[in-house]
Amino acid sequence: MATAPLSSRHRHGNRRMLYLVEQYEKVHPDEIGPVDPDVVSAWAIDNGIYRPKPIDPKQLLRRLIRTALREDYVEDDQGREVHARQPEMVEVRTPEGIRWRSKWWRTFEMPPEKMRAAGQLRRRGAYRDVLQISIDFESYNDNNIFKAKLDQLDFNFNKDIEESRLPTDYPEGPTLDDEEEEDDEDI
Repeated sequence: MATAPLSSRHRHGNRRMLYLVEQYEKVHPDEIGPVDPDVVSAWAIDNGIYRPKPIDPKQLLRRLIRTALREDYVEDDQGREVHARQPEMVEVRTPEGIRWRSKWWRTFEMPPEKMRAAGQLRRRGAYRDVLQISIDFESYNDNNIFKAKLDQLDFNFNKDIEESRLPTDYPEGPTLDDEEEEDDEDI
């Protein structure tokens, strides 16, 4: 089985969660198939392997507010559903050191240079996702137990975007019944 060295993408919290999965798999070696996070989390808590640290209510609330801001949409004047707000990333000094935090502008009130930066931030995130999908497919093709070779996915979304802009309502046109009536008249 392939193992990966720790990279900058691995966070301490992720390693702790993966440790719980590894421990569950050691105790349940006969279970084959996908990992069920519901089962693993119940097992870890019931067996005292995981004891959550208390969370500062302000930190929890900040995260909930950030999620709500990220998931808030409005309809623009042209009828498009768009994010109501956009993030601006700023450095903040905390007791743990310098951290990046988001401040949220109303989309149409955000200065152009900050809107461009917000778009670039999201574009970089999308690129990292697409790159990782490509790497995962290449690795799957080289290492899967089925010896299957999957075609790489097409990452050009231009056709998808064009298709999403096509009308969804079409004018009433002739039906098959209308065509049959015309054929009857020719006889």
